[in-house]
Amino acid sequence: MTNELARAGRIEIPSARCRARKTFLTTCLVHPPHLPGGVLSQSLLPLVICPKETDAVMPLPYRYWPTALRNRA
Repeated sequence: MTNELARAGRIEIPSARCRARKTFLTTCLVHPPHLPGGVLSQSLLPLVICPKETDAVMPLPYRYWPTALRNRA
């Protein structure tokens, strides 16, 4: 977590830092056309994850976001 250029992949964060929840740090590359207006502008970003198959994550494309979340954009 100290190297800003390294790409992390599924690094478990100590539970003492996460209120005893199982939490991971990873890298997520974002394709701007998958975001409303092409920019990160909200505090919530829906992600697609499948930890049994891959350590990779990706933002859910904007067109698949729930209506309530799309309306906040």
